[in-house]
Amino acid sequence: MIMASSHELQRRADQARERLSERLGELSDQLSPAAVVGDLLSIDYDQARQDVTQFVSKHVRGNPLAFALIAAGVGWLLISEAGTRLAKPRPGGATPGRKRRHTRARPRKAASSRRRP
Repeated sequence: MIMASSHELQRRADQARERLSERLGELSDQLSPAAVVGDLLSIDYDQARQDVTQFVSKHVRGNPLAFALIAAGVGWLLISEAGTRLAKPRPGGATPGRKRRHTRARPRKAASSRRRP
């Protein structure tokens, strides 16, 4: 194996740096805010919606059990979240539509044997 001279290694390193600099320049041009907004404005939303619909329908037909389990999980999550929102206590202490329940027993006042005048 022939070893490259230091001059050859330096030349290769300079070329690699130049290529990297060009690629980073191209990438920064593509990721500029103006380019990103332009890309978002040029999206054909009808075509994207159609593509997503086709993708989902294909996979639902291929895996109906998986889809049913996912749908059940999402439904369960939505129902449980709706239930916790309804049961959140209000600043006054009682929840809407429910009576306030006392969990601790209050001590009763002992009847005094003395009468007040």
